Amino acid sequence: MDPKASVADALSTASYSALKAEQTARIALRDNYVLTYIGSVAALFLGVVTTKNLWFIPAVPAVGFVALHAYASNDHRIGAIRNFLRGSLPPSIASAWEHSHGVGKNARRRSIARIVAAFVLFVGPSAAGLVIITQSSLATAYKVSAAGLFAGYCASVRWLYRIYKST
Repeated sequence: MDPKASVADALSTASYSALKAEQTARIALRDNYVLTYIGSVAALFLGVVTTKNLWFIPAVPAVGFVALHAYASNDHRIGAIRNFLRGSLPPSIASAWEHSHGVGKNARRRSIARIVAAFVLFVGPSAAGLVIITQSSLATAYKVSAAGLFAGYCASVRWLYRIYKST
């Protein structure tokens, strides 16, 4: 056995193990972002229900906007690690899953499903908040700021689509 080849395989294996550990940690962090966001939005809506005060509602788009960007950027890094593992490591080191996952018709379907799920999760509560605000007697400045945040939100969904389309 060639000593240089065994050293290269050992380094590739160590690199693969470290990157898979980072990818696993990022997936856990991404899931925690979702749980934290759901808890934050629930707390804001609970504040509205318990106090009968709509001044909590304009915070929903801001919370969602920050959560969407944190989620999407972390998801982009997860995809970048996957692409690196798929493209850089020899097939003997990387598992067959790394080389076959994300190829074909199912990959596009999964990307579309992820975009729809992120849209519903992050934009849905903001849209609901915007509807509540426009139907209320809150000041016009709050209505305009909430509408502006929601428009920024929709623009960030386009960014999210470009990230998912590239991975």
